[in-house]
Amino acid sequence: MINIETVKQVIDGQEVNSVNLRDLWKELESKQDFSNFAKKNLEGFTVNEDYLTHDKKVERQILKEYIVTLDTAKHIVMLQRNEKGKQIRRHFIHMEEQFRLNAPATYIQALESLIEKEKELELKKIELDQSHEWFTVKRASKLANEDLAWLPLKKYSLANGYDIRKTFDQNYGEVNTYHREVYLAVYELQL
Repeated sequence: MINIETVKQVIDGQEVNSVNLRDLWKELESKQDFSNFAKKNLEGFTVNEDYLTHDKKVERQILKEYIVTLDTAKHIVMLQRNEKGKQIRRHFIHMEEQFRLNAPATYIQALESLIEKEKELELKKIELDQSHEWFTVKRASKLANEDLAWLPLKKYSLANGYDIRKTFDQNYGEVNTYHREVYLAVYELQL
């Protein structure tokens, strides 16, 4: 099974399907270290057109990450000239077909879909803001006017039989919410 996440990314002013080059490297099971793999395989491609770069801090080191367009990723796997590369390329082609099948046929359909998603997002935001029993760490931190850590909340919830609910956050996607009694027990915080 191919385990490479495809995400929408704005590259060269257009929203395109893209993948993390490090994930591609891992899936290809390359014998090269990542920096050499990236340098060799991105040769001839243009930054901010075919790929983006950013630094990612992991523990005490900073890693250079590359987000490549799906077209660039297909080219890279084709150059590998091995069975794994062929499998990944077929996977990418299949994903593109799925994207096309799920794409709105008209501009009006695209707008309607966007409006519907915005309405859902707004309802989830209202639901989150109006909850008096369940709080995200972000919301509780704001109310408490201090930074709260999620790990003690999670540990306490699991150890004492409290549910951990999921909700949507505009910045982070799906996040955990913890019951107000958990905040009281862990942080002596009255919400």
